[in-house]
Amino acid sequence: MVFCLWLNVIFLSHPKNNPLRASIVMLAITASLALVIVLSSLSIGIRESSKISLDNVGADMYVVPEDLHPLLMDLQRFDQGWSVQREIENSLIVPQYLSPRLSDTLFYSFEDTLGEVNVFGIEPGKEDDFHQFRTVRGSWFSTLDDPLRMKYIDHGTIDEGEMTYEVMISMEFQRSTGLRVGDKVSLTPSLIYENGSQFTIEGVFVDTLSRLSRSILVHLGELQYLKGLLERDTLTEILLDYNDNVDTDDVEEWSKSDDFTFRDIVDIIPKRKILEDIYGFLGIINGFTAMVIGITLFICLIFTSTIFMISAKERSRDTSILRAIGIPSWRIFQWVIMESTLFYGVGTVIGVSLGAGAIYVLNLILMEGFPLLPEGFKPFMYDGSVIVLAVVLSFILAISSSLLPAIRTSLISPMGSLRGDVS
Repeated sequence: MVFCLWLNVIFLSHPKNNPLRASIVMLAITASLALVIVLSSLSIGIRESSKISLDNVGADMYVVPEDLHPLLMDLQRFDQGWSVQREIENSLIVPQYLSPRLSDTLFYSFEDTLGEVNVFGIEPGKEDDFHQFRTVRGSWFSTLDDPLRMKYIDHGTIDEGEMTYEVMISMEFQRSTGLRVGDKVSLTPSLIYENGSQFTIEGVFVDTLSRLSRSILVHLGELQYLKGLLERDTLTEILLDYNDNVDTDDVEEWSKSDDFTFRDIVDIIPKRKILEDIYGFLGIINGFTAMVIGITLFICLIFTSTIFMISAKERSRDTSILRAIGIPSWRIFQWVIMESTLFYGVGTVIGVSLGAGAIYVLNLILMEGFPLLPEGFKPFMYDGSVIVLAVVLSFILAISSSLLPAIRTSLISPMGSLRGDVS
């Protein structure tokens, strides 16, 4: 009965008298906790999505130009690719799968359409052991070796008769051009399209590292030949995949020793190191996130504490009545804390739901606004730890914001406020 009496004066001195005040307090709590959910989910999303994207490639280590940050591995190239590859294959720790690559651009033409496109030069038989390029229409290359490149490596001569003239196009390139499996497209390294070679489209692929990439796959040797890079055997990177029982730290140590001839030309970087660099960058984001969350929660605390204090003053008469009929001060103290906890409890439920909805919408917006993000990449992603964080912070704020109002209310004299009210 007595608690029901307190419920009559709860909600900041009765919502019928102060509906706007109650709504504003609930809005402040809800918005603050929703922001906690969203900001806390940013680093989780980038961390987990980056790991998933690299796992989709299927490589344990990457051979890239020396001193090149692994996130920028497609911006520079190195020569003597075959010699580097052969030394790795003949080392004491032999990779299970290995795939050399070259990233560059070519000009394309078909009918009256002209343009420039990103091109990946690969050895189809080796690249098939990795998973970045997934066939969705047609088939993988019909010729799985690289005849032109192997002929040059074995004999030191260029034989255009070894050209396969087959390519695969990305789904986004197909969408933008209308080309289909079996069609022909002319590729050339210059704007003189009359000198281009006709290539047949064998299949359509999706790039797991670039969701809407307009790109083409060609045989590595043919791209090297078209770009005039076959003699130097220029590569962008080499993908390495080792058995599960191989310690990649041993491979990295070997690559930095005198036993590796090309240690001054290339670096062999494990996937773990790439992720560590990404996580290091996330440390900056986490610091900024913590600052924003701290400021937001501090403002929320000051705001709700002020409102609860105003409410406590307005309820002095009601509190005096409760004290006059024998309710102890500690019970009133407890009820004030419970009132704040109720507000924050409801705000937490709404805030978590609102935060989850905001995360879904933000991911959609970012995926549409940045089409080169990897397939399935989610910058915002939350888990149980984020929800637990929101609940814990909500509980701390509930206690902190109501502590002073609760102390003030519990110390009210049973008769003081009544005399003031009568007079």
